[in-house]
Amino acid sequence: MADFDVTLGSNKGNLQVSFDKPTDNLTLKNQAPTKTRIKDFNDVDTNTFTSGTATSNSESILVYDPATEKFKLETGNLRLRQNSGLYSGLKYTVEGALIPATNNAFDLGTEGNRFRTLYLSAGTLKLGNLSVSDTGGGSITIVEEKVVDGVQQNVVVGTVSTQELNTKNFLAANVIANVSFTTNSSKVFLRRGFTVTEGGANSVILASNSTIHANNVSIRNNLSVNGAITLRGSAIKLGDGGDVITLGASVNTSIVPTSTNTFDLGSPAAKYANLFATSVRGLATPSNNTDAANKAYVDSVTGAISTFANSSTMGTGVALNDGAVTSIDTSTTVYSAIDKLNESMYNIQKNTFVRDVVFTADTVAGGAGTTVTLSFTVTGNANRYDVNWGDGTSETNLTDSTPSHTYSSAGTFTVVATAKNNGGTGESSSASQTRTNYITIYLADPVPSFTMNFASSGGSTITSANTGQAIFLQNNTTNIANTSAVATFSVNWGDGTSKQGINSKVAAGGPQGARLSKTYAVDSGTGLHTISLYANTYSAGNPAIFPLTATSQIKIFNTAIAAPNHLGTKTIALNTSSVGTNPKVCAGFTTNSVAGTNAGDTVTRYTTSGAVATGAMASLFYQADGGTVTAYYDGNADGNKSITAADDAGTYSSLIIDSETDYNGFNAAGTSVATSARIYAPGLYEGYKARVSRSSHATGLHSYQIQSTLGNTNTVKFIKDSLTSAPTVNLGGASLTQNSAGTLKYISGIPYYTNDATLTLSGVTISNFTGQCYQNTTSPVVVENSTNQEGTSGAAFGTNNYTYANIDGSTTMLTSSVPNVNVGVASPYAIANLNVAVNGGGKRAELIQLRAKNPNGTGSAAILSGTIVQAYNGSLSLDEENIAVADSLGAGFDTDGKRIHSLTGGTPAFNSSTDYYSNNVWTGNRTIAGTSEAVVRYDTLKHFTTNLASGYLPAGPNLNTGRSGAQHFVFAFKRTTVSRFGITLTGKVSGLYVAVPGTTIDSASSLNGWGDASIQYAGSGVPGSNTGNGGNGSNGIAETGADIIADGTSYTNRTFTLTLGTISSTNSHQNQILVSIVLNSDDSLTALSIGDPS
Repeated sequence: MADFDVTLGSNKGNLQVSFDKPTDNLTLKNQAPTKTRIKDFNDVDTNTFTSGTATSNSESILVYDPATEKFKLETGNLRLRQNSGLYSGLKYTVEGALIPATNNAFDLGTEGNRFRTLYLSAGTLKLGNLSVSDTGGGSITIVEEKVVDGVQQNVVVGTVSTQELNTKNFLAANVIANVSFTTNSSKVFLRRGFTVTEGGANSVILASNSTIHANNVSIRNNLSVNGAITLRGSAIKLGDGGDVITLGASVNTSIVPTSTNTFDLGSPAAKYANLFATSVRGLATPSNNTDAANKAYVDSVTGAISTFANSSTMGTGVALNDGAVTSIDTSTTVYSAIDKLNESMYNIQKNTFVRDVVFTADTVAGGAGTTVTLSFTVTGNANRYDVNWGDGTSETNLTDSTPSHTYSSAGTFTVVATAKNNGGTGESSSASQTRTNYITIYLADPVPSFTMNFASSGGSTITSANTGQAIFLQNNTTNIANTSAVATFSVNWGDGTSKQGINSKVAAGGPQGARLSKTYAVDSGTGLHTISLYANTYSAGNPAIFPLTATSQIKIFNTAIAAPNHLGTKTIALNTSSVGTNPKVCAGFTTNSVAGTNAGDTVTRYTTSGAVATGAMASLFYQADGGTVTAYYDGNADGNKSITAADDAGTYSSLIIDSETDYNGFNAAGTSVATSARIYAPGLYEGYKARVSRSSHATGLHSYQIQSTLGNTNTVKFIKDSLTSAPTVNLGGASLTQNSAGTLKYISGIPYYTNDATLTLSGVTISNFTGQCYQNTTSPVVVENSTNQEGTSGAAFGTNNYTYANIDGSTTMLTSSVPNVNVGVASPYAIANLNVAVNGGGKRAELIQLRAKNPNGTGSAAILSGTIVQAYNGSLSLDEENIAVADSLGAGFDTDGKRIHSLTGGTPAFNSSTDYYSNNVWTGNRTIAGTSEAVVRYDTLKHFTTNLASGYLPAGPNLNTGRSGAQHFVFAFKRTTVSRFGITLTGKVSGLYVAVPGTTIDSASSLNGWGDASIQYAGSGVPGSNTGNGGNGSNGIAETGADIIADGTSYTNRTFTLTLGTISSTNSHQNQILVSIVLNSDDSLTALSIGDPS
């Protein structure tokens, strides 16, 4: 190979090599296996280098060495000329080894100008003395998976924030770190040591698989190790005094001190809490109470003990019977105690253990015949009981834990009870308690009792007596022996007098003596006197039970008591309710000489021809023998009875005496009372109940009363009314006319009343309006809605109520505002003209009706035929002036559709340049008589041919002339970008057509420019049968067969998609779309709207 020169030049910025014949863009490289290539040497500033040789320009050159087959630097560093403007933007790519000409002679960068980052891959970084002593703020990271070796001295890490050595093996003489040091190397060899010089948060962090090998490691703050620590040497020193060592790890080998008996574990002041060990050896002989003893010491002490369990007793000074076994005491041998404990443990194991028992009796003293019941409290599980009752009676193996026994003879008895478990064995399977002289039994307890009699001997027992009458007490107390035993008694008579003593069992009032006499001076009133007999003492009985008491009650009557209440305290009432509704007396009624009732008064009213009677009296009245009881009718006597000692019950003309009863069971008011509350002695007074009843009554007012010698009842009144039927309303001559139209509402040219119109009803007569009475009401006449003729909801009329003053006609029916008697009876009464409010608030066309009221009720409604009142209130559910069009349909507008006028017929001719939506908008009061315009009638679009000019209020147009054929409804809406839309219908039509004025359809359609929804769209192009004018051969606009709107077919909320083909409403005149609906006589729609196509 010939010699060559390196020249810098060329505006392409490439390093070029000149041989004998220079070649542009030639890359200098070595073909040997070890390649060295300087690929790019670019001058981004497009500078042209000065000509001349490298030597003359003080530039270094590359010299090829055939022996090594590598390029090398001959002189100086690789650099450009001394022109700083030529250095910027240079990039170097080196392929192969880059080797300095002299070892340890050249630098890569300078102290003032350093390279930023050195990138190495898959090679070995071999360094001499590595000194990293950067004082900047960056980081130095050696990332390599190979050994970093050849470092003979120190690695110094300066003040940079992070220093990482991520090699698998790291070998250095010493590491000095002024900040945190992190290594992920598998092995780190430090020949001279490892030092972290800074305090604070600095630390040494080793990866989990890292190992540090060092002669010395000095850490001034924290050492964090995530793996095991292996320390080898002659000694380990932790702390230098005052340091705290926290151990959270476990020991897996022996801890052995360097010399015997030299070191302590803990100190007298700082002790370990517990020592857990399998064995503790080497203990000294104990000298303190807290010293542990070794086995040799214990054996020497216990070896001197010698005894025999069957002869040694338990000794004294210890409580022996406070445990599970209560039979061990100081005399019990050890052998016996062990046997008892053994048997007790066996019973515990079998759940048959019984430690002790305590029993109590429900009574410990009583007379012969006393029954005693025991209750047991057992420690353990007893299921059987033995009892020795002490009177010669014993019971064993009882299962009842509350056994009872009756003592039949007197004496003192010791009771022994045993609780046991029949499945137990030996000790602690049973326990006993003995209670000495526990039960004391006396002679049988006396049972005091007595009876009261009218006689000193014999006779029947009594429960009542009179004041001043002598009665006698018979003492019937039992169990008082006829012996020398002494008994005493006493009596409390219950009348407030002192207790009367009986000092002997044989004295009067004693059980073995005569009867004791008593005469009461004070009656018991509405209560009873309580007599109490006391058995105070009995020498042969149980003193704890005395005194014993027996009581009985007696009624004592006062025969001088005042007589009961007489007839004057009683009130009579009619036994049947008034007939009719709210009757009051008319002016001019028939009085029949009965005073005290005036026109307008409320009265009990009857229309029957049968008997009218007062009700049965609820209580008795008193009348002494010889007196008289009399019935009065209209102020005149009409039956009487003189009272005798015999039974006076019976009928005496209009007077009926229902019963005669002894007052013994009644109080002064004559009502029954309990036996204890009676105040009248039997046979002292008699009481009566009476009433009035009469069958025949003339028309007019009547009265009843009962009088007696001692007093009179109240007077009751009633009126006999000859009017028996409800009133009848006559409308044969009546008429209904408009008084005030108020605010009219027009729909399809038809007027309707709203809620402020008034009408006049005249010519009404009423029959049988009043008789002797009238109905007390604020609405004797009511006008209201009758039969619904048309409409959807509510009513045309509310309820119009009229008072008597409102209906008073030209011939008055009132006297001082009270209706006169017999109005409308002889002939119908003509009432005044009535103002009728059209105030129902509904959507109805209705007839009017009238009803009248009298005491017999409300008469049948009379309907005024011939005049239909039509009213409309509230919102329109099918509004011809605002037909719903979805806001989401198309664009440009969000207004609703509007009915338009002046287009006649199902497919009327139209002007393609007329804005019908704006210029032909329909108004409700438009004249439609004589046209074919369909009508929206009570929210239904329909074919309508009714003459509203006659028989209707308000009067409307005559729509029955010239309208017998098909009728039409045309509306328009506006949208842009609409070529298809949905129309939703409920009802039935005879045709539906769509026009888009100003588009090709105008001439393409053979139906005056209308598309037909009863025909399916041809599938493409412009709808229209006229192909010569651009039509697709069919007038159909129903998008599919399912979208055809068929003539005569009923639909319910059905949506149809109609299409304009390739035509868009954007191109129609003023973006309007017209819809025409044809209705025959049986067609109608209740819902109509435009929306998005389906």
